[in-house]
Amino acid sequence: MINVECMVVLLLYILQISASSYINTTYRCTNEQQCIKEQGSINGSRTSDGFSTLNNCRLVCGKYGPLWPRPSGRVELGKNTIPINPFTIRFEQISSNQTAEVIVMLNEIEKYFLFNLRREFYHQTMKFNTTHFSLIIKLYTTSGTTSISWTTDESYTLNVLIENSTTVVAIIEANTIFGARHGCETLLQLFTTVNEENSTTSLHMLSQAIIIDQPTYPHRGLLIDTARNYIPIKCLKRQLDAMAASKMNVFHWHVTDTQSFPIQLESVPEMTTNGAYSAEAIYSPSDVRKIIRYAKYRGIRVIFELDAPSHAGNGWQWGPDKGLGNLAVCINQKPWRNFCIEPPCGQLNPINLNLYTVLKDIYYDLARMNKDELIFHMGGDEVFF
Repeated sequence: MINVECMVVLLLYILQISASSYINTTYRCTNEQQCIKEQGSINGSRTSDGFSTLNNCRLVCGKYGPLWPRPSGRVELGKNTIPINPFTIRFEQISSNQTAEVIVMLNEIEKYFLFNLRREFYHQTMKFNTTHFSLIIKLYTTSGTTSISWTTDESYTLNVLIENSTTVVAIIEANTIFGARHGCETLLQLFTTVNEENSTTSLHMLSQAIIIDQPTYPHRGLLIDTARNYIPIKCLKRQLDAMAASKMNVFHWHVTDTQSFPIQLESVPEMTTNGAYSAEAIYSPSDVRKIIRYAKYRGIRVIFELDAPSHAGNGWQWGPDKGLGNLAVCINQKPWRNFCIEPPCGQLNPINLNLYTVLKDIYYDLARMNKDELIFHMGGDEVFF
């Protein structure tokens, strides 16, 4: 026999499910400042009571809506959304200096945009019909530069408007492709998915917007340490995607430390042989170049940091076996308080002239892998006397 208490619990659960199918969570914009959650029945993107999703509410709530980081210039956002067919989005490239490399980067920006837009509704059942607008994105650039520095112009202007009864146009004007990329990133923030009948969703975007923006700071970076803890390539790429979403432009790669030396060098293979955590915890030259290219297509420069003169231990211990003497001293010595500021110990040996030949080869290989970057971080770590 079925326990009476179990029957009661099951009945209550069924009633809860039935009620939830009629009462959905809605969101309301209060005082043009924030979206608050309420309970109420709703179909479609908006009723007099609220919005069907938090993102839909945030899109039209307040002066800046969902924009991040907040634009530094003029911002005018409309209060209405229109349905978009994501499979009819089309790009037009207009550039006065359209070199082969500029074209490649603009094409990568387009791929990035479409991938990030479509993955937002990849697992949802989309609703399309003939009333959904087509979107044309026009990219205007004037400079042929394809490398980013502290003086690169990353400004852009974004203008969204309805062209006719079937088409909406987004015009992005920028001096460089990096500004155009930021404009596309901002445009991505003007989309949302809207709940429709029969458990389907549709893609909506703001019907009108004018945004003038440029970064406040030329260096917007994140330091990632892959020496103390090896970080797989796929995780680094995921971090670069997050940086691009926030328009950060510097990946400060703290690639070595006294714990490990994970970057493989053609001129000095002994560094990873003796310094990597394992044969799997290594960044090959091909891996590094892929990361640099992946970052570049997202408006991010890569600055290497090779720790020196201290924080140089594992990876440097092979000198005596090759007849070069001690390239570093105090490596992994204990008790560490007697040999270094923090464990594990190790610092370069400045009185060994062979050290400078090895350093030259290391710097050469790193510069060759990152040939477009003019900046190299030399660590400047503390030594122990």
